[in-house]
Amino acid sequence: MYLKWKIGVDCPECRDFLNVIEVNDVFIRNPSSQEWLELPRRSFEYCVTYAPVESATDSPQYYSEYDEDFIYVVPTPDQTYASGNARVRATIRPAGLSVSNTTTFLSLNFADMLYQACMIEAHEFLKNPSKMQQSAQKYQSLIPSLVKEIEDVVRKHYKGINKQKQGADD
Repeated sequence: MYLKWKIGVDCPECRDFLNVIEVNDVFIRNPSSQEWLELPRRSFEYCVTYAPVESATDSPQYYSEYDEDFIYVVPTPDQTYASGNARVRATIRPAGLSVSNTTTFLSLNFADMLYQACMIEAHEFLKNPSKMQQSAQKYQSLIPSLVKEIEDVVRKHYKGINKQKQGADD
């Protein structure tokens, strides 16, 4: 039996990560010192070799992605990291368009990019390479402005993990 944290169950802070594409970072907080520890990612093989005896407990040191639903943490945690003491930062797949979900982040914030991407696909389907190339060039010209806008949005809302140890969790 391996110690695995199920994203969204064993890590309650991660409940929104139902469509995880990739786990980027895993953090645990020592309940007594309130300091955050970032667990470095390692291969599954490394983790098994690092902590071959599962009954041995200690503060977690490493993690690996086990499969699409679980992360593998070693060594076996010496305590329960309750809600608020474990964090996972991940890249998630946004919900797609549907009857009940009529907008996306792209359609709300980067409509020009979305339009040009759709035009590239439409012209490819219609077998119109010259129009497809024009749309692709327009799309490429919009990328620098998209990057700047995303950086502005990310920096406004970014709050470092260690900044949260003094105050209440968001």
